[in-house]
Amino acid sequence: MDAIREKLLALRDKSKLITLYQNFDVNETLKGIGRVPGEFDAQLLDFLKFTNGASILDYGFLGFGHPKYGLDIDEHIEEMRQAKAMVTREFITFMITSSNDIFGYIRDLVDAQGNHAIAYNSLHRPQKVFVIASSFANFMKTFLNDVDDTLNAYPGKFLMNIKKNNWPVDVEHWLQHDPQLREMYEGGVVKEYFEKHGWVLPSGRDFRRI
Repeated sequence: MDAIREKLLALRDKSKLITLYQNFDVNETLKGIGRVPGEFDAQLLDFLKFTNGASILDYGFLGFGHPKYGLDIDEHIEEMRQAKAMVTREFITFMITSSNDIFGYIRDLVDAQGNHAIAYNSLHRPQKVFVIASSFANFMKTFLNDVDDTLNAYPGKFLMNIKKNNWPVDVEHWLQHDPQLREMYEGGVVKEYFEKHGWVLPSGRDFRRI
């Protein structure tokens, strides 16, 4: 996670479109994770101890007592429950967009080291869930590199989203940077989990061949 913290600081210094929220009481964060069901992801907690959420382009990382969004991670879970979202029970959202995209970890899809798999879902297409990283750390590595690539390609421009084709639903893009994720797909872990929960693996043009 040290490399991720360094990358975050470098991107913040590089662009006004990136804001970190580091002036906060970490004790409030530690209290906040107690309101989240299940065992809180350790890598995400490490991130939240560094910055209480973040604004990166239009991607908003939630925290606890967040100074900008006014919405904590546990409060978002409750909103999802009230909306009867398909992923409510299994999904802990940590990042949202103004277009109702949500990114989060899957509570009971965990590797031997206790790292939770990361997934993407859109409230506009709630039936489609994309598992895009084997852990929060691996998600952040790819995500921050994609942000950096976009900033470099459009210097000085006002940007909302990462400028890559079919981002973030091109799973092959994530697989290229995450060997553990490829093992999860090729070993049938993702398929078995989806079948267990009655989810359907996205297919066709929304899901690149693995």
